[in-house]
Amino acid sequence: MILVNVLLFQCLWFAAVLGAAKGLWWPALPALLVLLAWCWKFSIRFRADLGLMTVAAIIGIVIETVFAASGWIDYAAGLPSDRLAPAWIVFMWCGFGLTINHSLWPLVSRTWLAAVSGAVFGPIAYFGAARLGAVDSFGLPNAQMVLLLAVAWAVSLAFLSALAAYWRRAEKS
Repeated sequence: MILVNVLLFQCLWFAAVLGAAKGLWWPALPALLVLLAWCWKFSIRFRADLGLMTVAAIIGIVIETVFAASGWIDYAAGLPSDRLAPAWIVFMWCGFGLTINHSLWPLVSRTWLAAVSGAVFGPIAYFGAARLGAVDSFGLPNAQMVLLLAVAWAVSLAFLSALAAYWRRAEKS
């Protein structure tokens, strides 16, 4: 089941990134809906999954809007606006929230490991997306951009993991 969650999220990531590289915002949406349907069918924590998806979307909207509005990241397919988080990356954040209780479950209750994982893999994902054409440019030198992305993702993933752990504890009481 974990492998299916990983594969579905990777399909979403590629649909979002390759779609954005072609100037399209929507290819991520059907991929997100498939991942959501899988969670609905197989997750024992579907309500928590929905909550994590919602919180991840809010975090993503805030972070990506700051990146876009500041000029730190110039996204391809910047719909609805070049100064707001693009729809395709918000869909990706939603899907990311749907991995916390599944393929990323080892990070739940291990905030330090979640922070380190976010700090390492967050920048890799952005620079990979840039190489595939979903990011037109970065507004900071690479070293500063890596540091900014590492901090944003360390905090985001640590928070989402801690929230999932909190909800699991609340579920048991």
